[in-house]
Amino acid sequence: MVLYAINAVFFKDVFAWNPAQIGLILFVIGFVDIFSQGFLINKLLPKFGEIKVSILGLILTAVGFSYGSFNFFNTLRRFNLFGVDRFKYWRWFI
Repeated sequence: MVLYAINAVFFKDVFAWNPAQIGLILFVIGFVDIFSQGFLINKLLPKFGEIKVSILGLILTAVGFSYGSFNFFNTLRRFNLFGVDRFKYWRWFI
């Protein structure tokens, strides 16, 4: 729960998002959590086993963090997602 609160403050301060935009992104994060834990894991565990699913999860997490750290600002700038044109320090990341 602390991570979501930190994300909300980050989105508000850096991207100047309003409560509706922050609520929408938290809704999407929650939906993905529910889908992955409630549906995907129940289908993958019997088929592949705990060890393989855990290794796959670690690999996908590492890929996701790597992609996010290298391409986050470029992706937002390129597609202008969520009002990123209001980003205060944009010139530092170009």
